[in-house]
This record gives sequence, C-alpha cells and structure tokens, in this order.
Amino acid sequence: MIDDVLAIDNFRSNHLRSLFPINLELVVILLIFGYYRNNGVSVRL
Repeated sequence: MIDDVLAIDNFRSNHLRSLFPINLELVVILLIFGYYRNNGVSVRL
C-alpha cells in the first residue's frame, strides 16, 4: 500500500516536472520578489 502511494507521488512529481521544465524554486523566488516589489517594499539584492 505504501508502495502504491510512493508510485503515485513519483508519477505526479514526474508529470509536474514535464509540465514545468523550469526550475520551480526559481519561479517561487521570482514570484516572491515580484510580490514584494508590487507592494512597494524595496528589495535590494
């Protein structure tokens, strides 16, 4: 039963990876950066 859950989870992550070839962590960072910029918070890198 645990093997089935792992297989489904593995399939899901592979499917998401094929849908989003871009590095998701980079996307999250860009979203957070854009969110702070749009809200007038000065972000200095």
